[in-house]
Amino acid sequence: NFFVIIVLVLVIALFYTKHFAQTISDVAHILNLGLRKKDYMLQIKINSYYKDHEIYRLAKFYNDAYLPAKMKKNGSNVSGISTGLTMKDLLGFNKK
Repeated sequence: NFFVIIVLVLVIALFYTKHFAQTISDVAHILNLGLRKKDYMLQIKINSYYKDHEIYRLAKFYNDAYLPAKMKKNGSNVSGISTGLTMKDLLGFNKK
């Protein structure tokens, strides 16, 4: 019984790790860097299935309010100079 429990825990951990990294820890990592570093301007892609979860509501605030205010304060978007990649560029990247 103990061996079956250990194998079951390892299998669940193996499959859940990728999901957790994509939906929680990557978003939290981008939020952390965006809030702490002055020159970090990466937007967060919000998965519509999880849009009501707390981390994604915080990410929506970060994308919609905090990031534009940060860019305006830093003067990145004032003179009409492109700031590089946007979410529109990344959304169509994986489509073939």
